[in-house]
Amino acid sequence: MEIDEYLDSMILSLNKKEEALKKLLLYTDEQTKLIGAEKFDADKFLYYIGEKGEVIKLINVLDDGFNSTFKIIEKEVKDRPGKYTAKIKEMQAEIKKLTELGVKLEAKERRNQPNLDNALKKSKEKIRTYNVSQKAVANYYKSMSIDNDGFQFVGKKKK
Repeated sequence: MEIDEYLDSMILSLNKKEEALKKLLLYTDEQTKLIGAEKFDADKFLYYIGEKGEVIKLINVLDDGFNSTFKIIEKEVKDRPGKYTAKIKEMQAEIKKLTELGVKLEAKERRNQPNLDNALKKSKEKIRTYNVSQKAVANYYKSMSIDNDGFQFVGKKKK
């Protein structure tokens, strides 16, 4: 494989990483909507966490491929940088975009964290209230039961 082909492969890898980061931003935006909704949908939120995990795996594969390819051509590119200037500049521009996307993603994630904490706190309170209500109902029926059947019959005649 020629050096130019390796460089093209690296540029393609960077382009795929850009698409992956955009997908992560989209999933993060969806999570933001879920967090801000009146009723927090934990299942959908967890779905997006899973999807983001898959995208992150892809990004790691792309990064590994990029780094291993660079190791193959590093000496040649450093020895003759003028020959590959156009492709190096293209990669630098793409890396700049990736950095901007990464910063944007990190900022969104940081903004989501306190809102997620609040949404989870509210959900826990609702669950706690539900559990307390269920216990109260159970205690009510327990306290109302007199005979072994578990029910008190009104107007039951004593013999």
